[in-house]
Amino acid sequence: MKTINFLNTELEINYTQALTAGHGHKKITVELYLQGEYKTFSATTSNMPDYDDATELEGSGKDEVLFNIIRYQIEDQVNEWIVEVENK
Repeated sequence: MKTINFLNTELEINYTQALTAGHGHKKITVELYLQGEYKTFSATTSNMPDYDDATELEGSGKDEVLFNIIRYQIEDQVNEWIVEVENK
């Protein structure tokens, strides 16, 4: 798993997946891990240059690039989840 810093919280990327979502679009799904909890987040992107760069990578490097492609689209959802997990 790749550890990333997201809004001053260390999260781990468990896995990522990218599926075609129409011409020139990819639906990227990422599963994050924090304090024993897993949660999946998805968003669709048309950022094909960055996606193409990610496909040339392997392992955790690829996971991090795919996450960063949708990072700002899922930021609010991830932040809400972090607060929920940390307040358990």
